Amino acid sequence: VARDDFHRFDHIVAMDHDNRRTLRGLAPAEASATLSLLLDHLPGREGEVVHDPYYGVDTDFERVWRLVDAAAEQLMWRLK
Repeated sequence: VARDDFHRFDHIVAMDHDNRRTLRGLAPAEASATLSLLLDHLPGREGEVVHDPYYGVDTDFERVWRLVDAAAEQLMWRLK
């Protein structure tokens, strides 16, 4: 993500609070993009983060994939 992206895109989506904090620090004061967490777009999961399943088991990856897929679908419908 580059500073220019905050003008080129309408939405920038982060997976967790650390990423969102980093993106906020990168955003220019006059940024036009809306910054959100991915799960903000999934009703009932607003404010939650997508946990990294890297050190988990296969079912952790599957659970995270279902969350990401559902949130992305909701975001797509909102943008349509």
